[in-house]
Amino acid sequence: MISRELRFAIGSLPRKPLIALVAWSVPEALPASLSGVAVQRAVDTGFLAGHALVGVAWLSGLVFAAAAGGIGSRRCCPSSRSSMADGRCRMGPVRWSFAA
Repeated sequence: MISRELRFAIGSLPRKPLIALVAWSVPEALPASLSGVAVQRAVDTGFLAGHALVGVAWLSGLVFAAAAGGIGSRRCCPSSRSSMADGRCRMGPVRWSFAA
């Protein structure tokens, strides 16, 4: 029952903005995915082991991942906006009903 509605909703969205949304979501998720590993490696193999440059290298990698995430966020919003607007136009006007 739910799968039928999801298939209809996904099928009504235009393909190009949907593919762009999925593609730009990957770099957007990079900082969240790598932050724990980068900080752990920077502390364990870098600063606590007496290798400050190794720790700084891990943290600079985290900075680059954050920059990629910012670019992904910036590119993700127009893709989601255009795909949702097209889908909303195809659905027609929304009729609100409130229980009295």
